[in-house]
Amino acid sequence: MVRALALLVLLLAACRVEHGLDRPPADFREAPPPKLQVKQSFDPDTGKLAHEWTQLVFVDRRPLKDGREVKYFANGEKLCEGEWKHGEKHGAWRFYYESGAIKSETFYGDRRTPTTMTFWHPNGQISLQGPAINGSRQGTWRLWRKNGLLAEEGPFVGSVREGAWRVWSEDGQSVSEIVYSKNVRVSASSPTPSEPVWAEPASAPRTEDAPPEPSSPPAPVEPK
Repeated sequence: MVRALALLVLLLAACRVEHGLDRPPADFREAPPPKLQVKQSFDPDTGKLAHEWTQLVFVDRRPLKDGREVKYFANGEKLCEGEWKHGEKHGAWRFYYESGAIKSETFYGDRRTPTTMTFWHPNGQISLQGPAINGSRQGTWRLWRKNGLLAEEGPFVGSVREGAWRVWSEDGQSVSEIVYSKNVRVSASSPTPSEPVWAEPASAPRTEDAPPEPSSPPAPVEPK
């Protein structure tokens, strides 16, 4: 019985080969592997390099950024730099001021483990810092004034303020508390603390194909 079954399997396999049943269709063609392409754009006024990146080019779908990307200010200083991996940000991304000083640093790629996200004042002092998961602020953050004194401390959930935030006076002595619900101030200790310090400066101008800059925390909303 076993020998008969084995013989039957062999006969069926031979028939499939003879009649071309195991062959792909005549018009079947495997897509060629993607090609790595270097792209550049230049400032129309100065002719200087403004943006360069690498991407994977496919024959059957849109290109995917893969590899290093750098964008420059008109004066030649870097505006931002980072890496892409198959169309997604990967590793450290850094933005700079036009002076060349670092402005922000964010880490991408790990969607489970928190990493430290940091913003700086133009004078080099840290302005905001705390944990983030793939660019989304989560957990306790701290904000500092330009003179280095701590200004605020409190939790973010999904990049918006949630829960109790402590606020220090400009001289760093007195402490007040503000409670937020989804970025809306719901209560404050007495005396009412001064407005929070959102020290992150405005984002630098960019073109549509430039990577977005990590935004500073949204301004708190007063209850109606």
